[in-house]
Amino acid sequence: MTTATHSTTDLNEAAFILAAGHRLLRVEDGPFRSFVFGAAAAAAADDYHRDAPVPARSFVRHLREIRNFIHGR
Repeated sequence: MTTATHSTTDLNEAAFILAAGHRLLRVEDGPFRSFVFGAAAAAAADDYHRDAPVPARSFVRHLREIRNFIHGR
């Protein structure tokens, strides 16, 4: 059985989804790293593209964590 997911290669979108309270399920390697979330995160992705607000400090913290993960820090 396959579980529905939402994935993105956009670091800012991934940070927004995390700041919105969704859990990162996994990171997939490829030409670009893909951040995979549960299917419910698709609504947060829509919010990101509509420029909806999330707490700024949370967004910045998650963006920093993603960048540190990518760069192996």
